[in-house]
Amino acid sequence: MKPTITLFTFLLWICSLPSQAQSWQWGAHGGATYTKMLWADKLKDSPLEVPGTPFRPSYALGITSSYRYSTRFYSPFQLDFYNKRFSVSTEGTVFAIDDQGQYIAIQADHLDYQLKQLAFAGGIGYNVLKGLAVEAMPYFHFSLGTQKIKVGDVIPWREDVNFQQEYDFGISGYLRGDVGDFYAKAGYQYGLRKMEEYAIFDVNGSSLGKLPTRNTMFLLVVGYSF
Repeated sequence: MKPTITLFTFLLWICSLPSQAQSWQWGAHGGATYTKMLWADKLKDSPLEVPGTPFRPSYALGITSSYRYSTRFYSPFQLDFYNKRFSVSTEGTVFAIDDQGQYIAIQADHLDYQLKQLAFAGGIGYNVLKGLAVEAMPYFHFSLGTQKIKVGDVIPWREDVNFQQEYDFGISGYLRGDVGDFYAKAGYQYGLRKMEEYAIFDVNGSSLGKLPTRNTMFLLVVGYSF
C-alpha cells in the first residue's frame, strides 16, 4: 500500500507545479568546435607507436529545444550540423598516391580530414542557479556524404578510401548560461563507439592493419531563444 501512496503523492506534486513552468522553449545557435581522434586500441604484437592527433577547430550550427518540468529540471534537445575537422600527425613525410596513380613522398606535418555530420542529442538538464544549468545528453552523429582527406598543398580535398565514418554515438555534457533571451553553451563529447576504419601503411605502402578510433570534441556556442 505504501508504494501506491508514494506514487500518488508524487503525481500530485507533479500536477501542482506551476503550469507556466511546463512548457517548450526553442532556440538557434552557432559556434566553434574543436575535434580530435582518440586511438581506442593499439595494434596487437606491434612496436608501432600511434601518431598524435591534435585538435582542429571548425564550426557548428544548430537548434535547441527544451521541455521544462519545474523551475529546476528540464529535458534539453539539440540538432546540429558539424563541419568536423581533425588531423593525424606525421614525421614530416607522407607517402600517398597522386592523381596519376604514382606512389609519391610528400612533405607534410599532418594528414587533414574533413567530415560533415548531422548530430542529435537529448537528455536531462538541471538549473544549479538562476540562469546557470548543467546538461547531460547522449548523442548520435550521422555522416552527410563522404569523409575527405587533404595532404599539404599537394593533394587537395578528396574522398579518403582508407578511412570513413558512417555514424557515431556517445555521451556529452554541457554548461549552459542564460542572460535574457541569449544563451551560451560550453560542452564536451566522448565517443563510445570504436570506429575500426583507419587503415595504416608502412613506407613501402604495405598494409599494417587498421586502428580503431573514438570521437572527442569540445564545443562553444552562443544562441538566441525565441
